[in-house]
Amino acid sequence: MKSVLLYEIPIYSSTEEKYNQKLKKNIEKIVYECISNGWENEKISPVIKNQHEDFFIWKYNNIVGYINITINKSDIFLELYKSDCERYVAFTKTKHYFKKMYLNGMHFRIDRFDSSVEINEEIMKYIVEIMNNHLRKNTHIDLESFHTLSRFIDYKDISNCI
Repeated sequence: MKSVLLYEIPIYSSTEEKYNQKLKKNIEKIVYECISNGWENEKISPVIKNQHEDFFIWKYNNIVGYINITINKSDIFLELYKSDCERYVAFTKTKHYFKKMYLNGMHFRIDRFDSSVEINEEIMKYIVEIMNNHLRKNTHIDLESFHTLSRFIDYKDISNCI
């Protein structure tokens, strides 16, 4: 049966604030090593800072998975894609590949609900369940786009068009 992707919600290994704290410590460590090797602090510190802040951007380099929300004629499905690595290292060049995590019961019928507001509440219950049962405690789910767009979506109208 044909389905349509409604949302692709990114999952980060940490919040932006925690990531930036780690980045600052990492920069300080590198600057200290450079000074220990004879570089002048005034010359090397801005260079290292600019290189790292431009390269290690939280929003695009700290993603460890996605929650995809799709809809078909009668149901809404939530799927989890994530890396199965043991530990998320903030500053690494190692690529971690995502795979689909098979979650039982992560779907519900649309016709059980009278409004899109109720459907949004049900989607949030499933997202909280994924967060509590299938993700590490320090991970961060970016729900900004979901909260922004979900107010304007008529799920039943979409399902009737499929």
